[in-house]
Amino acid sequence: INVSPLLGFHQSSVPLSGGYNGAKPEKVLMTQLIVLNSQDHLNLRVSPSLTSQTAGMNAVSVIPHELPRLLAHYPVFFLKSQESGRFEPVALLGFEVGENLFYANGRWDVDYVPLQIQRHPFSLVQRPPTAGVPASLDLAIDMDSPQISSTEGERLFADDGKATKFLEDRASMMQALVT
Repeated sequence: INVSPLLGFHQSSVPLSGGYNGAKPEKVLMTQLIVLNSQDHLNLRVSPSLTSQTAGMNAVSVIPHELPRLLAHYPVFFLKSQESGRFEPVALLGFEVGENLFYANGRWDVDYVPLQIQRHPFSLVQRPPTAGVPASLDLAIDMDSPQISSTEGERLFADDGKATKFLEDRASMMQALVT
């Protein structure tokens, strides 16, 4: 089963591919994660529409606070992580590798999409500690994602360099995945 990385951030204990229990990396791999900043990404736009690339998985890790919404739509089970040895909640989307029975004809056929999928193309990357400053998590984006554009979609930063409501909402979503 190919499960996206638990908690939505990437560090050495969480495989970039989400390949738990011996699964091989799939096409959901975030290949070019870049930490966001308003100077370099002022005009960057993101399509809020999820792509078939992000839907192309048969299971996805979930967080406890989404369970009430998930249980109305998906079978949920617990999978033992080979990395941590802990059992993690997972929503089953399909039975074959890359199969998603809830995504058809370019759209989701359910009222709720797991946060681990909604977060794409965003991720969190760990910033190492430096002289008196503890380690932290930075919001990053996969520049290879088909959701990225310079002309279409939601802007991430306003002209004055401040985060837009869209970016603030995505940052809040990422925070929910790690708290």
